[in-house]
Amino acid sequence: MYSYRYRVYYSYMGPSHSDPFARRKSPEEVAQALREFPRELGHRLLDREAHIFTTEAKSGTNEVVLSVETTASEKQFTSALTVTLREWKLLAEARRPSTGVA
Repeated sequence: MYSYRYRVYYSYMGPSHSDPFARRKSPEEVAQALREFPRELGHRLLDREAHIFTTEAKSGTNEVVLSVETTASEKQFTSALTVTLREWKLLAEARRPSTGVA
């Protein structure tokens, strides 16, 4: 199993070339995105044995801590995470080095 831990958060970056009509998410939309993205990530990983957890978003913040244990390779996990975050317009940064034990 491989273990990954990320800080997942929302930050409005404004319009860009790839998303010229970007708009700021409402607080409700941010809460929904932070609540729903782990479920979608689980579907993308295609790993029935994966354990995906997030902390509760603290009041006044737009972030959670994501912890994942999966048999998916780092490449598979990174691909699934990138696509899922992009679709929910969220960002992530590693909390500590990822570890893998085959």
